[in-house]
Amino acid sequence: MREEIDAKGAGLPLFFVSTAQRARETFDGLKGGWASLSQQEATYDGALYTFNDADLVNWLAAVDDGLDSIAIIGHNPAMTDLANFLCPSLTLSNLPTAGWLWFSFDDCSWGNSVRSPARGNCRVFYTPKSGKLL
Repeated sequence: MREEIDAKGAGLPLFFVSTAQRARETFDGLKGGWASLSQQEATYDGALYTFNDADLVNWLAAVDDGLDSIAIIGHNPAMTDLANFLCPSLTLSNLPTAGWLWFSFDDCSWGNSVRSPARGNCRVFYTPKSGKLL
C-alpha cells in the first residue's frame, strides 16, 4: 500500500483517530501494513467519536491551518456523509470498515475548505476488500 501512495506522490498525513477501540485498532492495522507510518503516533480525539457529519465538518473547520495534510479515522455514517459532502463525485453508499479517503483542498484554510459542499479533491481512496488504492 505504501508503495502505491508513494507512486501517487502523496506524503504521510498526520492521523487523528476517534477514541473508540475499533478506530484505534484500525490505526494500528494501518501502521502494521505501512512501514513508514509505524513510527507515527496518532492524535486521539473524543470529538471524532460521532455519527454526525456536521460534527466532523465543525471539527475540520477548527483544524490548525498550519497542518497541510491530515487523515481522520472515525465512524459511519458520519465518515460516508462527510466524503459525499466534500467530494460528491464519489457517490459512496458506505465507506467500508477500515476504508479511508484522503482529501486535498485548493484553499489554504481548513475552515473555508470544509464549509461548502464539493470543495474536496479525493487524493486517495482505499478499501480493504480491494486491497488497492482507487
